[in-house]
Amino acid sequence: MGRGLIAAIVAFLVPACAVAGPYFSVAGGAVFLEDSDLEANGLDGEAEFDTGFAVSGAGGYAFGGLGLGTFRTEVEVAYRQNDVDKISVSGLGTASGGDAEVSVLSGMVNVALDLDTGTVVKPYVLVGVGAASVTLESDDLGADDDDIVFAYQAGAGLGFAVTEAVTVFTGYRYFGTTDPEVEGIDAEYSSHNLEAGVRFEF
Repeated sequence: MGRGLIAAIVAFLVPACAVAGPYFSVAGGAVFLEDSDLEANGLDGEAEFDTGFAVSGAGGYAFGGLGLGTFRTEVEVAYRQNDVDKISVSGLGTASGGDAEVSVLSGMVNVALDLDTGTVVKPYVLVGVGAASVTLESDDLGADDDDIVFAYQAGAGLGFAVTEAVTVFTGYRYFGTTDPEVEGIDAEYSSHNLEAGVRFEF
């Protein structure tokens, strides 16, 4: 009788403290890059961008049994790219962005919480910090320069457990950096991202 009670207690406690285990994820989506204020050689301007794309991959560890849900820590590598739509310079007018594009390669450390709803739908929140290489490229302008800056992000979305080991997710993510300097131009980088992906747990 005593052994049965102990076994029942252990069976109850062990899953609550269990580690969910390692995982990796891949995702892609659309990048809406905010207009960037520009400053160079005493001139002020602004750049506008077309909608771009992002791809990312992450690997991490999930910890279960936290009451609210599953806590995750991960390392993420992502690539974002947007074409320059047009550039305006104070007092000089507006010109097409030509073939100019801005890309960002980032490495981030993220923490996330998947909320337990008792169903296959699990809302999540995420924050992260890291570094990003912001690059401006244009054959027309003869530009090819990059700057490594501090990066940060925050997001939220919904995960859908397809199986115990596979979760598909979709959500929103804000991604920004400290001001990069490329080709002698002080600029800004902040973006709104819509993403969808899949996470595989081991």
